[in-house]
Amino acid sequence: MKRAMAAVVVAATAVAGLLFAQAPERALLKSPQGEASVSTLELNSQLYLAADDFVKAMGGTMEPDGAGFKVTLLGKPGAFAVDNQYGVVRDELIAMPGLPVVIEGRAFVPWQFFRGFLATAGDLDLQWDPQTRVFTVSPRVRQLLTASISVIDLDDITKVVVQLSGKTQFTISRRQQSYVVKFGNPIGSPFTEQSYQNPHLARAIFRASEVEFQLTGADVVGSAYRLDDPFRVVLDLRTGAPAVAPSTPGAINLPQQRVPGIRTIVIDPGHGGSDTGAIGPNGTEEKAISLALARKLSASLSKKLKARVVLTRNSDEAIPLTQRTAIANEYQADLFLSIHLNSSLRKGAQGTETYFLSLDASDELSRQVAERENEADTAPSPAAPEGDLKFILWDLAQQEYLKESSDLAETIQDELSKATNTENRGVKQAPFRVLIGATMPAALVEVGFISNPDEESKLTSSEHQDKLVAAIVGAVERFKNQYESRIGVTPAPSVGAPAPAATPAPTPAAPVTTAPPTASTGTSR
Repeated sequence: MKRAMAAVVVAATAVAGLLFAQAPERALLKSPQGEASVSTLELNSQLYLAADDFVKAMGGTMEPDGAGFKVTLLGKPGAFAVDNQYGVVRDELIAMPGLPVVIEGRAFVPWQFFRGFLATAGDLDLQWDPQTRVFTVSPRVRQLLTASISVIDLDDITKVVVQLSGKTQFTISRRQQSYVVKFGNPIGSPFTEQSYQNPHLARAIFRASEVEFQLTGADVVGSAYRLDDPFRVVLDLRTGAPAVAPSTPGAINLPQQRVPGIRTIVIDPGHGGSDTGAIGPNGTEEKAISLALARKLSASLSKKLKARVVLTRNSDEAIPLTQRTAIANEYQADLFLSIHLNSSLRKGAQGTETYFLSLDASDELSRQVAERENEADTAPSPAAPEGDLKFILWDLAQQEYLKESSDLAETIQDELSKATNTENRGVKQAPFRVLIGATMPAALVEVGFISNPDEESKLTSSEHQDKLVAAIVGAVERFKNQYESRIGVTPAPSVGAPAPAATPAPTPAAPVTTAPPTASTGTSR
């Protein structure tokens, strides 16, 4: 591997030598540290900065690291590589308009890398004036962002969605009987104060750069996450113990910054507790087989992919469907897999099928499967108004991940079909409640028909379970490699690792992490 990486550096250096006939030109850098001269080059109409000049002028450090370089500026770590169009700063990727190059031992990067670095690490802006050939570092000007609020009831959870006209940093804290969201930019509010007829939310009050959500009682607690395109902060309110335990008194624990790639996987063993799921002719219960498969899958994924794997339950416990995706969101999962066994009144029904979320079912049988799984919810399930449900399904979460969820389901179904040598029932779509609100690629897998005596017997055998697990692990590995290659994070340099979110409180069951947690590197996503 080291030889291959070294070859990339040599190749990049050779290419750079062919492309650059002109000598580097000097430019002036004005920053809080003073003025300094820096070298620049132009390649394919893009301006490149000599990384060593810029880092030295800003009082940072830089050192070679494999096929790239580690950079520290303003006390924050970052990195870039000559074979990757993405740099990394803390937990965020920075897209560059071209690949970094090495010329006569010196690294040159598109100047936009340092613009992104300063914005992430120090809330600073870097501007380039081509007429005067001057780079200027200055505090970022915080623009006024407009805001809107939506409040949606879904089963036992109230989703409060604050949508902004642009991205900004934010924090959330608890003040007696309210949550306060503070933003890094001034906010143009849609109203000053508004009351709600809601079981969890009493009132919303806007101030200059914050919004306070007053709760209906002291027993109302919340968890939060962020969505992009458009930028939204989502606050899930519920009655009872929080799904995420606060790290400090009076604070709500925000998820860590999500690093692109497949690093955390949440596996959901279907059913549990008084909800047995389907029962086979010989008395086999779906909840027991789904848990056995999930445990084996967790161990195998952790070992083979070195991923952090979380189970929504690791015992015979009942967990509401909305809580299962809440766990995935709060753990900043990159994939969510729900494991189930199928059942049918039709004799001889067999095979595997894999689902991803849709408001409308692919066919009548898919609709019936979703209805059966949705009826198993342990929490009260009043029907949501169609408009609210569409908002949850398409605007809040899965619209962003529809293509990835489809690809994940296709890959899993392909591997299962080859491994089980039974009927391939294909990939389908249906409105499964357990997938609603997942902010990552998500799929529900029906690994066989427990209602079929032959398949019931197979599903209870360790050998067949191992085949199913190997197929799903192979599928996740395929999806991981294709997905990470497509978004350009392989082989991106690693600077720190994503930290796990705090362990959800055991209400009704504590999820189980099967890979050791890593050190914290971020604050919010």
